[in-house]
Amino acid sequence: LWCNEEDHLRLFARQHTSVNLKKLWTSLHQSLDAVSKAAEAEGTGFVFSEKLGYVTACPSRLGASLRVVVSLKIPLLAAAADLAGLCRSFDLQASQESGHAAHGDVWNVSSGDPLGLAEVDLINGVMEGCRTLVNLEQRLEKGEPIYDAMPGLGPDPSPGFPHERCPSHLPDLSGHHGAACRELARRAPMLYAELRGRRTPGGVGLAPCIKPGVDDRGHPNVMSAGIVAGEAACYETFSDLFMPVVKVLHSFSPVFAQPRDSLGSKLSNTNIDQFGLHALSVCVDVRRNLRGHCFAPCCSRAERREVERMLAKVMSIEGVCSGRYLPLAYSGSHAPMAGGMEMSQQEQLCAAGLLFAEPKAPAKLAAGLGREWPDARGAFVADAKDLVVWVNEEDHLRFRSTQDGSDLKAVFARVYSVLHQVKGLLEQEGCDGFARHELLGYLTVDPANLGLALRCSVNLRLPCLGGRPQLTAVCKALNLNVAWRGGLWEVSSGSTLGVSEVDIANEVIEGCARLVQLEEAVARGESIDEEVRSLMAGIGS
Repeated sequence: LWCNEEDHLRLFARQHTSVNLKKLWTSLHQSLDAVSKAAEAEGTGFVFSEKLGYVTACPSRLGASLRVVVSLKIPLLAAAADLAGLCRSFDLQASQESGHAAHGDVWNVSSGDPLGLAEVDLINGVMEGCRTLVNLEQRLEKGEPIYDAMPGLGPDPSPGFPHERCPSHLPDLSGHHGAACRELARRAPMLYAELRGRRTPGGVGLAPCIKPGVDDRGHPNVMSAGIVAGEAACYETFSDLFMPVVKVLHSFSPVFAQPRDSLGSKLSNTNIDQFGLHALSVCVDVRRNLRGHCFAPCCSRAERREVERMLAKVMSIEGVCSGRYLPLAYSGSHAPMAGGMEMSQQEQLCAAGLLFAEPKAPAKLAAGLGREWPDARGAFVADAKDLVVWVNEEDHLRFRSTQDGSDLKAVFARVYSVLHQVKGLLEQEGCDGFARHELLGYLTVDPANLGLALRCSVNLRLPCLGGRPQLTAVCKALNLNVAWRGGLWEVSSGSTLGVSEVDIANEVIEGCARLVQLEEAVARGESIDEEVRSLMAGIGS
């Protein structure tokens, strides 16, 4: 019993090893009751408000003024999941025991806000939540998957903003940074009121589209859409919201038809890295969704499985690409490999960058990208490991090819050759082709990928140029993005809306060649100031 620490009185009761929370509370409650009676005998008592409960110095302790903490040894669960997020779904809090390393052995799991709850409710919530956490740890010890118990990975939507139907009033979005939330807040309440009751022909409402942006505030320095498309028609049905977001993400609103030109013979013959000293690898990544099927945020299990079935079938046809379709571990949707690949194989493919893992980012979970994981997710992997086709990761299909060196032209040709074959074979299977819009190009879950849904990238070693502050500005002048990843500079294509495939690939090829030239000039001790000024002068021209 502490006296005059923060509040007048503070009572503790603790147990170690054989924890019996019910017995512990009974003991504490008896002591509390005795103190209360003694206070009343002295003509006073505990301060209590009809609405606020027990009144405390700190408003966060109002209500039952009770905190229940259980220390759990759950190292496997802490390493496998976002433990804090998992506890939040139980209205609990989690913090690491002081002195233990990250993802270590012991975690403190505690009750949440005590206002509006009775003591029994708080204690039962902690007991039930901790029982669930221990059960999950035991399942992991047996080597069993726990996806079904993880928020956003099971059959139900992640906690937060409703998935099925928008509430009558728009939540406070003043601290949100996604482009969609900013637009809704700017035009509140009229835009929300106008859109909340609309439905696409496929039955998709506004709620699942804006849930990621409402649930995840985003970062003030990172521009994100804050909205996803549940099906192709969302871009038309909710165009009053999607089009302003497109303008923010791509810096303009399209008024002309999205061009298409993937003819490999038109690609630049420029050699990015003539002597092979700077370009470590190249990658081409293309996304596609199938017309007539809901996208990942809103698709049914049957739709997801149909996408997997068609892709696995067409990729097995002789002459397309030599390889094998591998469903994720524990997926039971692909009959030829019921139960999916071995987890050890999955981990190897993920480590090699050939496969994807379950989503963990709050915005992706809120978008429904992990629902019913890992059902009907997998990848076609070429025998040569130079091409993969991801199925039901974020978009229906994602074609990726990576190769050492600097030959982006060869990788581009490989991806689009398979892509065109797959499109034709899918249409023979009765598919109505890829989802596409005349102005927006290929339609994707994330509006940031609209246009060509294409990303070309080159990993460059730039020890001299990379140390200069002008690198980011130079890349911007070349219409390229640059990021430091794994000890290398990843230089990638920018927005693909309003330009053709050939234009994007050529920008990356010629832009990276320019960066290598600048790097070599700096290494020789030459000044590049004049050339940088010339490039900078071209911005906005």
